[in-house]
Amino acid sequence: MICSNKKARPFLRLGGLFYLNMIQIYAYLEPKNNLIKLLPVDSLYRHTYESGDNPSIKLALNSPLQRNQSPQHAYRSAVYYSSLIRYIMKLENLRDLFEESIQDLYSAETQIIESLPLLIERATDAKLKQALQMHLEQTEEQRDRLEEICDQLDIDPDDKFCKATEGLIKEAKELLSEDITAEVLDAAIIGAAQKIEHYEIASYGTARVYAMHLGETEIQSLLETTLEEEKEADVKLTKIAEGWVNERAEGGA
Repeated sequence: MICSNKKARPFLRLGGLFYLNMIQIYAYLEPKNNLIKLLPVDSLYRHTYESGDNPSIKLALNSPLQRNQSPQHAYRSAVYYSSLIRYIMKLENLRDLFEESIQDLYSAETQIIESLPLLIERATDAKLKQALQMHLEQTEEQRDRLEEICDQLDIDPDDKFCKATEGLIKEAKELLSEDITAEVLDAAIIGAAQKIEHYEIASYGTARVYAMHLGETEIQSLLETTLEEEKEADVKLTKIAEGWVNERAEGGA
């Protein structure tokens, strides 16, 4: 297998690990013909990377991908190992930071798509359920836009894992596991969803400004579309909360 991504070559000259369709891959640059070669690896626990005149970079990978992992766990493991390797790469300019922010957003949207069905299932208010379902469908479209942006930038959307979103989702799940009345539960779900919305609004806003400064007008437009959708979703949740859900929660069962 050969990879033609020239932007990755300075990194891959050291050698690198990543996952392709859940198969562990070792990538390296063949000096003779300057081609990036991809070598499948069944189980790799430890590998040493040599970097020319620089000291050896030793990286121990003690938990290879297990075949019985869930897709979600496998995805997180793959991105985690990838992030360990990527520390070799430097964020040298605004474009590097911009590309990483896009990858972070893609990871965030992917995690949200996986977690929203739980919030929808647990919500008891009909209009709240409808709003969350509509936003789930919208989020899938937003992830598609990010894939389009990654194609334009020639970057891998799966090359980063958003720990901020992971933390917000974990907090939401912990809240759902508490002994809580239906009325209070709906208010809690809105609060949890809006925390995620606010993170996305901040992240999309920042990425949009980066795109503007870099002259990426088409990408800027795509990000602005999603940013407005996130703001509208936040306003809708606020109306539901202030309209009746918070009042019901105040009264209790």
